[in-house]
Amino acid sequence: MDINTYQTEAARTCAKIDGAIMDDLHMVLGMQTEAAEIADVYKKCIAYKKPLDFVNIKEEVGDLMWYIANLCNMNGWDIETSWKLTLL
Repeated sequence: MDINTYQTEAARTCAKIDGAIMDDLHMVLGMQTEAAEIADVYKKCIAYKKPLDFVNIKEEVGDLMWYIANLCNMNGWDIETSWKLTLL
């Protein structure tokens, strides 16, 4: 699946909340939550000597991507264009 198809498919499972600002906030807070869950895996490795749980990390990265795709959807942004901006 390419990134543009992913963006389209992600919209199918995204609930609208209550207007543009609240919908954006839903996505931004979701991104924050997923990033924190990824960080927590590394914290547990460092602080508690647990092995890195790469299955969990991959799942959280996927969740993060869903929120990013839907933030782009809600604002009419092409995710591929945003993605390519990181390469400049």
